[in-house]
Amino acid sequence: MKFLFFIFLFSYSYESIAKPYNRIVVFSGGGFEFVQFLGMMEALEESGKKPDLIIATCGGSLAAMMVANIPDAKSRRDFILSKDFRSFFREARPTDKIGSLWTMYSWYQGRKKEAANKLIPDIFREYLVSLPNSLSVFKFSEGFATSSIPIVIIGGKVLFEPEHVGQDIKAKLYREIFFTTPNVATYLEGRKSVIAHLAPESSIESNISVVTDFKISEAARAAIASPFLLPPTLIRGEYFVGGSIDLYPLELARSLGDEVLMSFGEGYDDSGSGKLVKATYQYNVNERLQLVHDLESTWWVDFSDREQALKKKDGLGVNASGFSISFQMPKDDEPFNRHIMAHYDYGKARTLEALNQKASNEKCHIRDMNTQNSSEALRKLCRRVF
Repeated sequence: MKFLFFIFLFSYSYESIAKPYNRIVVFSGGGFEFVQFLGMMEALEESGKKPDLIIATCGGSLAAMMVANIPDAKSRRDFILSKDFRSFFREARPTDKIGSLWTMYSWYQGRKKEAANKLIPDIFREYLVSLPNSLSVFKFSEGFATSSIPIVIIGGKVLFEPEHVGQDIKAKLYREIFFTTPNVATYLEGRKSVIAHLAPESSIESNISVVTDFKISEAARAAIASPFLLPPTLIRGEYFVGGSIDLYPLELARSLGDEVLMSFGEGYDDSGSGKLVKATYQYNVNERLQLVHDLESTWWVDFSDREQALKKKDGLGVNASGFSISFQMPKDDEPFNRHIMAHYDYGKARTLEALNQKASNEKCHIRDMNTQNSSEALRKLCRRVF
């Protein structure tokens, strides 16, 4: 109840304030499936609804980086079918933490024990997939400054060093970071973390830092470094973690823009990435998702079924099969490109569907409302019975 009361107060405080942007699109979490957001962008451009600001977090930051540096949809499609793009994906390598179900279970239990004992977790050595510290394949360094659309990328700063791992937790471990340009920073300074307020027992401190001197490639690399999935990113002597610190920054978008387009996510099961977010930041990501989906957005893009619709297409990423878990990556270019375009087309089609809804904030077109991604009140409103 206190979460809902906070959201009411937060919403009331900014609805009456003049906003600096007309239309904002949020590229929320998505990991290696971020090309869905590129399809989303093409749909917006085709419909004459190009955004005035992009807010990107986690994997969505890669899509924002590409939009910043490649101004037209055709060139972006050409790029994601290029050798350079495939080379980037193939730099990702599974670690020895991925293997049998027993190996994974034991590994997850270790992370759970760290959280329960309130010990500083070893995010520096315990992760499932390795990736180079810098995005050398993408030569998109100056995108923040040259982009025709202003961009905010959300990440997190690590407030402890590797030598502190295993010690008792005596302070907050992470700070939310907004990477952007000085002209956008004007509207971001002095803000507090919504997550820290909603979940005061989380490991996220209340203050937010606004960073304006990072290259967009540095910000994007930091934003995808979801703890325990990928290692932290070391940039200029400091460690950064990913946008999973706040995967659904709808409050930020609504405070800055009159119109907002955002995806309606699928929710998290009791294992996998939801558990990793809990072990890292000490808040329940499904509770967060339900609260966000009860807020207002001008358009909701239905991404609720992407797990079923897209995961099995040619295999890409971490997949479970039988008694083992593996990291799959198509070796041949044709199935790789087919997989990528399936995600792109999915994002575009679902965005066009959202834009064609008759009413603002329409949600009842969402295909998979469940106990993880929606409140009971919303399910009743849309006549979804469990």
